[in-house]
Amino acid sequence: FRKELEQFEIEKARALALNPNHAETLGDVAIHLAVLDRTDEAFEYAQKAIKLDPRLTWVYFAYTEYYYRKQRYREALTAAHQINIPEFYWTRFWRGIIHGVISNVVSI
Repeated sequence: FRKELEQFEIEKARALALNPNHAETLGDVAIHLAVLDRTDEAFEYAQKAIKLDPRLTWVYFAYTEYYYRKQRYREALTAAHQINIPEFYWTRFWRGIIHGVISNVVSI
């Protein structure tokens, strides 16, 4: 989040080399890549993370952003509803934004 992109790449590579099947690491990488607007890469890491540990519902933030940026709003909303932390402001943010977009697209 501090835009230390070179350091992120170094640490990402090291973490994945140490344990390429650690679900939380894969999920963290996915979230950071999504924030960096590298949603295609993020989606791949998120899929691996969820496959390894379906309880990591916060990883669906990466899915949500991926589908949103692809303008696949219904899939984005479905992903946002998979996030099992409804009180977290990012969950509310994504659900609200997507509902607004869907409402606007339908009314046009």
